[in-house]
Order: sequence, then C-alpha cells, then structure tokens
Amino acid sequence: MERKANQLRELGIAELETITEPGRWLYAISLGVFQKEISARNYGDVLKASGVRTAVVGEREQQVMQTTLTVRAPSTSESARLVELAARFPGSDMRAGECQG
Repeated sequence: MERKANQLRELGIAELETITEPGRWLYAISLGVFQKEISARNYGDVLKASGVRTAVVGEREQQVMQTTLTVRAPSTSESARLVELAARFPGSDMRAGECQG
C-alpha cells in the first residue's frame, strides 16, 4: 500500500488517503470522495490520463456503531416528530428516560 501510494505521489497525485480500517477496502488507497458517481468516474478518467492504471470506482463502507441523540424535556409535538423520524431509520431505538445530570 505504501509503495503504491509513493508511486501515485511520483505521478503528481498528492490527494490520497490510505485505508487501514477493516473491511472490503482494507489497504486500499482512496483518491477522493464524491457525492455523485459520475464525478468519481470523470476523475478516474483524469487519473488514467495521468498514468494511473489500476484505479476503480467503488462505494466506501462507513461503519457507525452507535449514535445517540438526547433531547431534554421535548414537547408533545417534538416527541411525535421524533417517533416519525425513528420510523424512517431501520434499526433505530428510541427510549424515554430520566436524564442523568
């Protein structure tokens, strides 16, 4: 991975990130993050013109284990809205409880 990263730098590609998180892309090199696939493919064409032969476009996995949102003393309408929002996110867990502090 480091050898390939150095080769990319020699080609003038300074914007890169080595991936060391477990998963499908372990030891890969990220050359950019794009909102639209077409933008990634266009950049891939630029990279090929620069001499990069092995770049591929793929989705990067992002693992979020847990995110917590605490709302203190929500109104009735805020509570109802939170219930609606939780239904839109599979795997969400919503609980009412006493605040600790």
